Amino acid sequence: STKGAHGVEYFTRHNNHFLAIPHYYGGVTEIYLFDPSKKLFIPHINIQSKGPGQVEVTEINNVMYMVIAENFANIFSIYKYDDVTNTFTKLQQLNLEGASSMAVVKCKSNAMLIGASYFARHNFVTTSIVYLWDEKQKEFHEWYTLEETPGPHDVEAINHSKNGIDYCGFLLSHDRNSKNGESTFVESKVFLYNEKNSQPNVELMASIPTDGAHGAEFFETYPDKGGMIAIANFGNRYQKRYHSGSLICNFPELKICQEMQTYGATDMEHFQLDIGNGHVVDYLIVSNEGDITKRKYQLSTVYRLL
Repeated sequence: STKGAHGVEYFTRHNNHFLAIPHYYGGVTEIYLFDPSKKLFIPHINIQSKGPGQVEVTEINNVMYMVIAENFANIFSIYKYDDVTNTFTKLQQLNLEGASSMAVVKCKSNAMLIGASYFARHNFVTTSIVYLWDEKQKEFHEWYTLEETPGPHDVEAINHSKNGIDYCGFLLSHDRNSKNGESTFVESKVFLYNEKNSQPNVELMASIPTDGAHGAEFFETYPDKGGMIAIANFGNRYQKRYHSGSLICNFPELKICQEMQTYGATDMEHFQLDIGNGHVVDYLIVSNEGDITKRKYQLSTVYRLL
């Protein structure tokens, strides 16, 4: 059972399979470990968390870390995995009012943690932070400030190469652009890590007009490894307007390839299937929360990429 489960993270380490579930209203992030004999995920450890909204697991220099966004406590908590005991020990705490979503992006020899603040000081227009990993100190340090991020609801990591150029960065899905959140017509933004100068920094690459963007997915198509970004546009919950056009853009051109009619779209997920004879097909599923009047009858849709 779960208490306001706000996502799930699957990860592996040395043939061990785990699930991490943040219980937003349960005050805990629960870690499950797969038991091969029972063919079930069984409760493994509980990590006390205050309003955990997201869990991200990453490896840096062959060491595994877990980051938990604790919205009620306004912090990102970083835990280090112990290969002997299969447990996590708290390593660090990063303070950010409105801490909600995040992503870890690895750019060459550097690892960045992008921490998004969704709502702070009674305002949807917040300040989000990019933290840089310090390998000597084994911790993240505040590195770059993203001013006036309008209700960032999701952070999506981007790593892609095209025509000999490496692109490394992230997309902030912006949900609403005013103090009270009345308007959801706001530009979501793509940032790139820039190492060309003597002092590396983060630069705005492009802005994409969105409508209450709740989530995004970066992926590469088979077999050409074409870069794509799918953005789930929710619409406006306050105005009870759920019908909106979610987007598929190519990358790095960021031109809109297709607009899909969605209903309170909250997330996108890309996957590939081998349907026989080595024929691999790309699919994209949209999670529609939908119009509340339809309740359980709202349909979510799977698309096949052509």
